[in-house]
Amino acid sequence: MSPAGAQPSTQVRRDTVQGSSLAAKPGAVSSRNSQSGAEIADVIAEHVAVNADSRHSRAVPEECMSVIDPGAENAQPFDQGAQDPDLASLLGQILITRGMLSEQQLQFALSEQRERGGRIGQILVENRFIDGGQLAEVLAYQFDMMRFDVGMEPPSPEALLHLPADFCREAGVVPLRAEEQDVLVGTCDPTDSSVQQRVVAMLTGHNVSWAVITDADLTQALRLYDADTAIGESGMPDSGAPARAQQTVVADTEDIRRQVSLKPAVRLVNELIEVALREGASDIHAEPEFDHSLVRLRIDGELRHILRISMPAHNMLIGRAKLLAGLDLGRRAEPQDGHFSAVAGEKQVAVRVSVLPVVGGESLVLRLVAEDGELPSFPSLGLSDDVAHTLRTVLDRPQGLLLLTGPTGAGKSQTMYAALGRLLRRSLNIVTIEDPVERNVPGFKQIQIDERSGIGFADAFRSVLRHDPDVIMVAEVRDLETARIATQAATNGHLVLATMHTNDAIAAIPRLRAMGLETYMIATGLTAVYAQRLYRPSCTHCGEMRPIEARLREMLKGLLGREDVPEQEFHGIGCPQCAFTGYGDRRAVGEIFVLDENAQRLIYEDADADALREYATGTGMVSLREAAAQKLAEGVTTAVEVMRVGTAS
Repeated sequence: MSPAGAQPSTQVRRDTVQGSSLAAKPGAVSSRNSQSGAEIADVIAEHVAVNADSRHSRAVPEECMSVIDPGAENAQPFDQGAQDPDLASLLGQILITRGMLSEQQLQFALSEQRERGGRIGQILVENRFIDGGQLAEVLAYQFDMMRFDVGMEPPSPEALLHLPADFCREAGVVPLRAEEQDVLVGTCDPTDSSVQQRVVAMLTGHNVSWAVITDADLTQALRLYDADTAIGESGMPDSGAPARAQQTVVADTEDIRRQVSLKPAVRLVNELIEVALREGASDIHAEPEFDHSLVRLRIDGELRHILRISMPAHNMLIGRAKLLAGLDLGRRAEPQDGHFSAVAGEKQVAVRVSVLPVVGGESLVLRLVAEDGELPSFPSLGLSDDVAHTLRTVLDRPQGLLLLTGPTGAGKSQTMYAALGRLLRRSLNIVTIEDPVERNVPGFKQIQIDERSGIGFADAFRSVLRHDPDVIMVAEVRDLETARIATQAATNGHLVLATMHTNDAIAAIPRLRAMGLETYMIATGLTAVYAQRLYRPSCTHCGEMRPIEARLREMLKGLLGREDVPEQEFHGIGCPQCAFTGYGDRRAVGEIFVLDENAQRLIYEDADADALREYATGTGMVSLREAAAQKLAEGVTTAVEVMRVGTAS
């Protein structure tokens, strides 16, 4: 979900940025008075090699005309045909006045434009009446923008982090400079206001200035930079060798520690975390591909490519993350896990670190969890009134075991904190056992698990039971020992909350059996199981009702096992409010199974999952599939989202 908190309004500025901190630097060429390259000095020296995959770049004219939003399923291409004839004529007249074009050449180009469409400037370049530099200079003059020469000043690493590489490649834009809240963006086509609107939406909270760049500038900006000038001499061992060879690498740990403490390493990690938080990402991935590394963000459950970095930069990123998490810098042939805290702006963030040796080097995943801020509530997470009421009823009991289940990324931690928030009062002793502690909450006694020091969930649980607790939260039931202690505590007068990884609520019972937990302990200790998924609601700003495809309706009928499925869905077409994805921030949908005497009897009788599920739905439990389908019927989301949630359960 997007980081909370007010952000400054985004402004679009189409001037020459005079007076801005982004103006009058190398690469900035006045749209009125061009300067030669010899008159501009001090090209930036420090690069972290970052760019989009130039192997997949297409011809820039098409990039400048069409945009497909990365990750969006139904992104609409921008109009590649008609151009305002007044704009085309004005551009031509400026070129004629400057002696760059003849009247005959202009008329020829206008005639060709009427026949096949397209942009007049591109037609002039294709016919070699003018070159790309002349076109960019005149467009900058016409639209009162800066003319930026990427050859004189490559985009800064900080700037490139602000927009995904795929988007830049498709849209024909690239961020050039970034200082605090100011971002200078280069565009091949300043006439395309729809592209500019998308950029502004993606850079909410920033002051966006515009500069005109050429096709060649764009290609150069998207090309992989050579990072050796900044970090290639770091002395860090190269992780590009095959995994089996890594066991023979003897790393100078102190040298690595020294290098990853330098400014480039610190800045790279800080920038990635800040960008991830701004984009509402839950995870940062850095994945080696032999000669480079891909950096991706998980946003609303989907991985989106934002950067390519060189292998030296990748090594630096891995080393910095290991150092912060207290991991072994010289150990590169074994998986390692850890965590650290970071501050981005006014937000305190818990960062889980996972390093995995793979072919080509080490893969890194950083999971981000906000540590501060108000505890969530059931309504803020999107739980239905019925489910929230049932959960509150279970939480009001003085004892018992409540399991929260779902796959990784289902929002279990947020719902767990919402449940604990309801119990937060002076009269209760609430103790949590977490790995890691994701949010520091006054009023909770929070224990950090440290497997490396021999403190596991079961060990911590035993210690907590001697600490006179009323409520115990266990971040995850991973093994039989923890499951047994949790159910024993629940039957001995404690309220226990824990999470498990199962597909639905009923599946938790066979899972406990498979762990080896005795049937009588499940029946007497387990109070309720709540299973959750996250779905994407359609954007309320651009959504519209439209018929559901016949194919999808048939799939829904099969999924739900009934014929009466909705014929229409509320579908977002994409707008600045939703960053043109058509969807809003993810919301929770769930099912809850509360055990009564009959359910306990079925468990004693070793009833299978199908029998338990039939009993649960027969006594009023709304399944995950039906709960998701209800969101479709209410005009909240799409059939595709219902299928995704339903098939996962």
